[in-house]
Amino acid sequence: ALERVGRPRGAAERDGAALQDLARALERLAERKTGALVAIERRTPLGEYAATGVPLDAVVSVPFLEALFARNAPLHDGGVIVQGARVVAAGCLFPLQASDGTYRRYGTRHRAAIGLSEVTDAVVLIVSEERGSMRIALNGRLGPDLTPTELREQLRELVYERGDLPGAAVAVPAAAEGRA
Repeated sequence: ALERVGRPRGAAERDGAALQDLARALERLAERKTGALVAIERRTPLGEYAATGVPLDAVVSVPFLEALFARNAPLHDGGVIVQGARVVAAGCLFPLQASDGTYRRYGTRHRAAIGLSEVTDAVVLIVSEERGSMRIALNGRLGPDLTPTELREQLRELVYERGDLPGAAVAVPAAAEGRA
């Protein structure tokens, strides 16, 4: 057991710990109704979007993510890009969702998440500043509000198993949800 403790952690173990920290940070931000936008790179490189922000090379951690998205922090309004267990950029600009009207009632943060998910295979996480809810955008679709447990389960499925959002084939129009 002592030998195992001294060994460096493998990439999968580090990435799993990073996902847990990411989920915990989003949960804490949601509790305080602090908006957040995080893109997790999968197969499609996000370098062109990372180049629009401030380059970083930091370990994903709860305090670091909370500091990035703190109200009035310089990088609060932009997106964060995560590759594996690292935050590679913050304050990034993501493309807005195509204006087909489906999500017109949502704010810029949500439309940027949907927009990036339309043009990449990234898993994009959103914390609503108004409602304190957590959601995932994938393949141009916005998933439902998530509990902390649901967020952790979906991150595991989407990042490790490269799955899809449950019910992602059908978008729920914003007017039907009645939420912004």
